[in-house]
Amino acid sequence: MSTPSHTHENSGDGGLPSSARMASLVEYIAVWKNKLAEGRALSPPHHTFKPRWDLHDSRLDEIERLSRTEPQPDWERIEALDSDFLLDFQADMAASMAEASEGFVRITDLMAQRLEEKKFELPPETRDSLEEMLLPYQDGIRDKMLDALPIETRRKLEEEKRRLAEE
Repeated sequence: MSTPSHTHENSGDGGLPSSARMASLVEYIAVWKNKLAEGRALSPPHHTFKPRWDLHDSRLDEIERLSRTEPQPDWERIEALDSDFLLDFQADMAASMAEASEGFVRITDLMAQRLEEKKFELPPETRDSLEEMLLPYQDGIRDKMLDALPIETRRKLEEEKRRLAEE
């Protein structure tokens, strides 16, 4: 778990003193709130999948609220919420990255197809530059990106590529 150590001060397990744990938790929450704000600002508005920023913010708020309870914070509940937060955040980021990868494959397939169609209409320097740029993509990057996507998405992208080639 990436949260600060949440062991009881006098448990004999070498946990951080309560004030140090609290300071560490406050810093942890601040860092994550910053990441969430940056993620929200950078999240492409055209994506179909929208990360659940409000859910993630509310979980951090709840962790912060629980950390301020008297006389002793509920560290077990804090750790459970943190675990839920991290799992849901990672799932949202994975879904968001999958959508971005799908879009990248789609647009690069389209660009490669259009280059093939129009390559003799382009100046040689432009054509060579585009072919050089697409070479690593065609030599395996595309396959690696497809391997990371769900099978339904891969099938859909392959079908789109075949349809582009037929046009």
